[in-house]
Amino acid sequence: MKKHLLVLLFATMLLAAGQNASAQLANGCIAPNFIANDINGNPWNLYSILSQGKTVFIDISATWCYPCWVYHNSGNLENLYNTYGPPGTNEVMVFYIEGDANTSTACLYGPAGPCASSTSTQGDWVTGTPYPIIDNASIANSYQITYFPSIFMITPDKICRENSQITTAQHYAAMQQYSFPAIATADAGVSWGCSMNQNVSGCSGASMTVRLFNYSTSPLTSATIEVSVNSVVQQTIPWTGNLATYAYATVNITGVTGSVGPNTADITVTGANGGADTRAANNSTSIPFTIYANAGGPAVTEAFPTATFPPSGWTLSNGGSPYTWDYSSVGSSNPGSAIMDFYEATAGDMDVLSLPPMNFTGYSAATLTFDRSHQQYGSGNVDNLKIKVSTNCGASWATPYNKSSSQNLATGLTSVLGYSPANTPWVPSLSTDWASDNVNLNSYLGNGVVIIKFEANSGYGNNLYIDNVNVNLITSTGDIVTVPVHFELYPNPATNSASVSLQLNRTSDVTVNVVNALGQVVQSTLNPNLSAAEHTFTINTRNLSPGVYNVNIISSEGVTSRKLIKE
Repeated sequence: MKKHLLVLLFATMLLAAGQNASAQLANGCIAPNFIANDINGNPWNLYSILSQGKTVFIDISATWCYPCWVYHNSGNLENLYNTYGPPGTNEVMVFYIEGDANTSTACLYGPAGPCASSTSTQGDWVTGTPYPIIDNASIANSYQITYFPSIFMITPDKICRENSQITTAQHYAAMQQYSFPAIATADAGVSWGCSMNQNVSGCSGASMTVRLFNYSTSPLTSATIEVSVNSVVQQTIPWTGNLATYAYATVNITGVTGSVGPNTADITVTGANGGADTRAANNSTSIPFTIYANAGGPAVTEAFPTATFPPSGWTLSNGGSPYTWDYSSVGSSNPGSAIMDFYEATAGDMDVLSLPPMNFTGYSAATLTFDRSHQQYGSGNVDNLKIKVSTNCGASWATPYNKSSSQNLATGLTSVLGYSPANTPWVPSLSTDWASDNVNLNSYLGNGVVIIKFEANSGYGNNLYIDNVNVNLITSTGDIVTVPVHFELYPNPATNSASVSLQLNRTSDVTVNVVNALGQVVQSTLNPNLSAAEHTFTINTRNLSPGVYNVNIISSEGVTSRKLIKE
């Protein structure tokens, strides 16, 4: 089960998190350089070591941190250094970084004097440690750590990845996968990461960027890059320049097309320095992107009545881990909602759920309403939900809504380490577990293509649910033209009959459809020319087979669905 290790770590982690409110340095970022002396006075320069083709591992810990102490004494980094570092094959370098500015160098040598208690040090960190120890909290700050220990692997191209507390063999396997020591023949590689290519989108086409690296001992002066979508080459890009060994250039790619919805662009180096590229392992990378319809449709109303996900016309962009937005049978007023699995999603993952494009022309007011339910897991696990709006097909986004679990996103019970029972995913069960939000969209009136997206940013916390998503457009006469008909369905489950009670905002024909699990309409009743008032109908369920049905209310105001269970 997830979080078991983290529960152990939180007692120490959260103190570290208080030092820095920003997110941990993401995989794929360029590692900050450090120039510092170790506790024996020896000088070290990270970039100088990387330029020798070595991969560097840094363990950023604190002397008082018990999980740090356990991992330090596991021998995994010691074995890595002795086997593959200077005493062995000399492929890697390892550093221990004391990352807490509030502890003194004396605490590295064990409990004595001002460091006598375990609140200052867990023991003697120096004796038996073959690799350099650097007491420098500014290094920890530059890597934006949010917990101790944080263990990073930095390859010769200066790309940083977090390895976590893994074995010697796993560290070395990760190095073999991502490290490309320079070779004599022409070798160019492409990659992306960090804040690059987050939720790439467009209507007629999308733009993205990659880093082009030189992994040769000779300068890279030319390269050929192919861009493919669905195995069809769309572009061949010639690049010229002058890159030294391990240097990179940013290549901007525009006009990448695809079908409406999610797509993937495959970027591949096919040539270097006028000839073939001689190492295929670093030649390719893939970038997900979304193409939106280049025309706004009607306003959206969605109560997630069925398990089909994402709903028709919606698009989902997965942030990387397999845990993302999905359907949940739990709902606010009726079964069904969208769930963001923050409980399992890797910290730093950004997952996006986008509504179909809408037409905001001809209206005097616009709002977005929805219900949400969320519970913070712990004070160190800050999940975040943003609502972003674009009127130029995703070229730029405004953010009219931004809430975090540590502020005002959470609903229901709260405590330091989540709700009871601890260490379990959040599932709302009471009406008080839900809250409603209203977002003003008037700034986007007059635009023919308005795209709204729910952007979820994981803090490896706890689940978020959204339900009853409605975009409400109001005419100059005050008519609300896109609010779905609100109705109650009772009793539910039903045996012989069920009642539908609804409120119409204006005169309209109303059709009541009962749909079975196969999508077949098994009952349909047309109620013509109903006035703007409250109305009640009866559905005869006596002859329906036991099971789950959808009751659809269709009027000039839209379509609303509720689940009905026949016993």
